[in-house]
Amino acid sequence: MRGGFGFSAELVRAAGTVPSRTIYSTYDLTFSEKVLAMSRFHRLFAMFVLLLIALPCLVGCPERPSKPEPKSFDELFVQAKRLPEPATQAKRLTDLGIVQWKLGARQNARDALNAATLACSEVKDNPEVQLDLYKSLAEAEQTILRQSRARDALEAAGKAQVLIKDDGAGDPIKRALGLVDLAELQAKIVNSQGEVDGVAVKTLGIQAEELTDGFEVFSNKIDVLSRLIVPYSKLTDSADLDRLLGRINAVMDSAEMERAACDAMCDVAILLSQAGKKEEANAMLDGAIAKAAAIVDIKSKAYAKVGVGAKLVTLGRTDEARTHATNAKEIAQDIPERTDIVEINKQADQIIAQCGG
Repeated sequence: MRGGFGFSAELVRAAGTVPSRTIYSTYDLTFSEKVLAMSRFHRLFAMFVLLLIALPCLVGCPERPSKPEPKSFDELFVQAKRLPEPATQAKRLTDLGIVQWKLGARQNARDALNAATLACSEVKDNPEVQLDLYKSLAEAEQTILRQSRARDALEAAGKAQVLIKDDGAGDPIKRALGLVDLAELQAKIVNSQGEVDGVAVKTLGIQAEELTDGFEVFSNKIDVLSRLIVPYSKLTDSADLDRLLGRINAVMDSAEMERAACDAMCDVAILLSQAGKKEEANAMLDGAIAKAAAIVDIKSKAYAKVGVGAKLVTLGRTDEARTHATNAKEIAQDIPERTDIVEINKQADQIIAQCGG
């Protein structure tokens, strides 16, 4: 028979936890015997828990692995130079040079980039890899203010670019974008008078422009031409930028997709604004407004209107932006697809909110 605490009298007495009357008795424990049994049980349980807690220290606590000490520049430098491939060496050393410069270790940065230059020169028969390495090296040299070495790296990148063939389908898009990359980098490098090498920028830019004559896709042409805006804006003579904008406008006028042309003109306007060409930016955006107004398809027209409105906000023309956003919402009500109506209203409301409601 069991007591209220779950222990049989026989078992408890047999275990010696209370004075035993007879091991074979069948009556319940008295209250005092129950209390004594529970008290001893709790003490034993507490000792067991303490033993479990102390056990790791009794057998020897394993030490936590300490964080490895950061490697010194010399260790990282040697490690990079021991890499098996020159291209991998060049990339690692270029990255190391930038990090050291940011840490204020100027001479370490120079040493790393000097070694990166040597590693770049050892990369053979792979102009695409050479191009990427020399572009990164040129940016790094520009960062640590070694302009002449940055120009040397760009010159080497240009030679690699010439060796890169078209992508195999006769489409020179990759080469054109590579030339634009070099023009952008060249425009970042200034001489002691704070001027860029205009001849180099113009030469690279014109080569890229000419390649776009063979592009059949509208977006490919605009991608290349619009990216030349910033490099050309750094030239002392604005004639090249004016000529480029004339070419861009001609491409816009020939576009079959009016909405795509409108969106592209908006993007070009923002690029011009970022390049400090506010007058040209507003003129391009005015052209986009005219494009949007001429669109017949109501869905394309509504989307074009909100696109124009967003760029008008960016250029600070908030009253016009609000008008175009409101007009877009009105036009959208006649669109059959509910999802388009919701999306246009959402974009328009965001523009209106940015204009102060």
